Amino acid sequence: MESKEQVNKEELERFLRNIPHPVLLGVFGENCAPCEELEAEIANKKLPGEISFAKVILGNEQRDIEIADMLGMETIPTVVAFCQGEELGRTGDPKELDSLIDSLSHCRVEGQ
Repeated sequence: MESKEQVNKEELERFLRNIPHPVLLGVFGENCAPCEELEAEIANKKLPGEISFAKVILGNEQRDIEIADMLGMETIPTVVAFCQGEELGRTGDPKELDSLIDSLSHCRVEGQ
């Protein structure tokens, strides 16, 4: 996903549906210390092979609320694992990141 300041719900849906490899999606809030800590924890991990990390930072704008609703966010920070647009799992606990990453390492992308 291109790095950009703002993304809308449709762009995020399209990205998740069409990405050709597994992705960890970090859903963070603005000025959120626990979010920064979880993102740093992910940055310290060596993501295997084809797994990419993308993030969405949510604020209080309407598009952010729509994205949170689309993703079923109950709390932030949350990291969601996607394989071919399908959610494999989610966590907000840094202790569960390895398990989430492991679930993505078993993701097989069609055509590969």
